[in-house]
Amino acid sequence: AETDRLIFTGSATEANNLALRGVVKAFGGRVFPNTGRSAARLRIIVSAIEHESVLETCRDLERDGVEVVYLPVDRGGIVDSRKLKESLNERAVLVSVMSANNEIGAIQPIADISKIIKAFRDRRLTSGGDFQYPIFHTDAVQAFQFLDCGVEKNGADLMTLSAHKIYGPKGIGALYARSFEKKRWLS
Repeated sequence: AETDRLIFTGSATEANNLALRGVVKAFGGRVFPNTGRSAARLRIIVSAIEHESVLETCRDLERDGVEVVYLPVDRGGIVDSRKLKESLNERAVLVSVMSANNEIGAIQPIADISKIIKAFRDRRLTSGGDFQYPIFHTDAVQAFQFLDCGVEKNGADLMTLSAHKIYGPKGIGALYARSFEKKRWLS
């Protein structure tokens, strides 16, 4: 990743909060094409086994009127890609799936999930829609030391990292944020 795409935070929890709340705030007040619904019914899609910092943020956002879809996982802890495809719609602004689970060790197919999201964006682009969303976030804190977390390879738009997982000091998190061209959704 390019260094100017990193936002340093006080922790991975703060980076996760910034990712989720930042996307919701960026879309706040919008009316989505072809739905007539306001941004108060934004949709976030997350796996059911996310880190507590993501799940607690989602529960709080639900109280603010955001719809949260919790994707089921199989016995091995892997996200159901069919359910992900079914959950994507015009109101879905964010998909967040943890790269590697901190409790059960499940390693998600992040590049494949990214391809599903990109295909959805591309279908909307060819039909005249705005293709910049949903934005794809992955919490890669547990994966960073062990897996290839190259953002170009895995296709993440936002990625959470933490220094203490790679023998750095505690209290340092980071959020990678892909550069987006200014499109209608940022206007």
